Amino acid sequence: MENSKKTRVTYRPRIVIFASLFVIFYLLSLLVATKVINKEEKRITYWENGVVDYKVYLKENDFYEQPYLKSDMAYIASLIDSIKINFKYDFTIDEPTDLDVSYDVVGKLVIRDSNLENTFFEKEYILKEAKKETVRDQKIYHLEDDVSIDYGYYNSLANRFKTQYGVDTTSYLEVTLKLNEKTPKTLKEYHLERNPDLNISIPLSERAINIMIDHDNENSVNEITNIPKRSLNVVAFAIEMIILVIAILLFLILIYAFLSKKKASKYDSYIKKILKEYDRLIVETSLIDQFEDFNVIQIDKFSELLDVHDNLKLPIMYYSIYEHEKCWFYIKHNHDLYLHIVTSENVENEK
Repeated sequence: MENSKKTRVTYRPRIVIFASLFVIFYLLSLLVATKVINKEEKRITYWENGVVDYKVYLKENDFYEQPYLKSDMAYIASLIDSIKINFKYDFTIDEPTDLDVSYDVVGKLVIRDSNLENTFFEKEYILKEAKKETVRDQKIYHLEDDVSIDYGYYNSLANRFKTQYGVDTTSYLEVTLKLNEKTPKTLKEYHLERNPDLNISIPLSERAINIMIDHDNENSVNEITNIPKRSLNVVAFAIEMIILVIAILLFLILIYAFLSKKKASKYDSYIKKILKEYDRLIVETSLIDQFEDFNVIQIDKFSELLDVHDNLKLPIMYYSIYEHEKCWFYIKHNHDLYLHIVTSENVENEK
């Protein structure tokens, strides 16, 4: 005689299992569908390198015999006639591409306070009009251009501002080669982290100056980008989706059939009728006693268990073993236990 529940999946856990399986099945269907989308990763490597150089041309003087001084020196401002700046920019990519480039050179005169905290004056000057260049189906693009700066003109503007308004200032001319159309047409849809504008800063209104180059833009930039290309295999996608839809429909029909069958089962109707009709006689319990110490007497029919109740005047205990499938009705009297077992199989076979 069994005295405890066996390990078994009952009605409600089955519902949970069915729902979980449906979710898993649905996710697997999405996974299968995405696998028919071919993915090809294309790897593109490109390099950028910008270089700024300059020569400082001198006025006639008693010390320097050469007409100009090279870069990376200190310069006496009163001896400077002009500054010739040379810009170089190289773009290299590992596969042929189309490249449209538009660039210009601008100078920005900046006059600030001596602590560089506030700006008194700013003005931009076009030093070289915009130029456009086109490269088709090439791996290499090279740009080189020069611009000459009239140092005396901009230095006199800065000195005049300082003298006229009587303020301590720090002034400089920032010269920039701006690349305006930099992304290859064949790579327009992809984001490339690029900032190759080339800058040089020329101090003004000083007795001696040191010209500063923005070396961050001189260094070579190596950028590797992965470009995913996706193409859809239409035939494979259609076949996979048809199979998945049919499988999902069959799965739903199976769940519906299971739920409908359980909902209309004779077992549930039979137990419900007993509990309702003999409500005063039956006590429902969620605990079950250990039956080893009892003398178990099997009762085949519920009506016979009612006779036992009438004779002993004891309540009938009701305990559900497996929901919608099996339960016990029993009466305990001293060491005797009168037991009537109801199963869905017996009820379904009952005429």
